Amino acid sequence: MSSWSFGVGTDDQIKAYAPAGKRRCNVKSYTLYIHDGRYGAPALLVVELRDDDRVRAFAAERLQQSVYYQALEIWDGDRLVGKVGAEPPIP
Repeated sequence: MSSWSFGVGTDDQIKAYAPAGKRRCNVKSYTLYIHDGRYGAPALLVVELRDDDRVRAFAAERLQQSVYYQALEIWDGDRLVGKVGAEPPIP
C-alpha cells in the first residue's frame, strides 16, 4: 500500500505527480469568461485550482497575456467569485 504526500508546489506540479483519483489536494473547478475586445462573446476557460485566492491571481495574470483582454469574470458554479479588469461589456 502506498500513500501520497506532497510538499509545497503549484497545482500543476501536484497534478503531474499524483495520478487521477490519488490526489490529496482538494481542487475546485472554476469557469472564467474572458471578454476579448475583438469578439462579441466571451471565451470560456475552465481551470482547476485550490481556492478563490488562487483563481483570482490566475485571472489577473491571464488578463495581462493579451492587450485585447478587457475583463475576466470568475465563476464557481452559479457563484460569482469576482471580476478582473474593466467592467465586462453588456452584449
